[in-house]
Amino acid sequence: LDKGSVEITKMAAESKNILSGAVFEVHDEKGKVVARVTTDKEGKAKVSDLSVGNYTLVEVEAPKGYEKLTNPIPFEITKGMINSVQLEVLNELSHLAPPGPEKPDPEKTEKPDPEKPGKPDPEKPGTTD
Repeated sequence: LDKGSVEITKMAAESKNILSGAVFEVHDEKGKVVARVTTDKEGKAKVSDLSVGNYTLVEVEAPKGYEKLTNPIPFEITKGMINSVQLEVLNELSHLAPPGPEKPDPEKTEKPDPEKPGKPDPEKPGTTD
């Protein structure tokens, strides 16, 4: 067998839930796109009939609410392969709002308790033996 296949399983990094709707391209060693697939409702996509060689899997569109992978995933199809190459691809949740200082919640700010004066306890001096 001079051909092989790759099976992609797309999951959420934090929950391991399957993710559908991720779009991937398979690039050959020269960077040419040889296949484009979208994960199904089971989070899976398969590319068959790949010739022996080195490839990279590139995510071109992440599922809604998730970050797109920034690095391609390399894999190899070898001569005589019987099983598909299994690639598990994890996505982090997207943070749509730019990170910034959190606004204090006026309901949750601690108010000083007038019943507990902030005096040191003379029974427990701050020295160690």
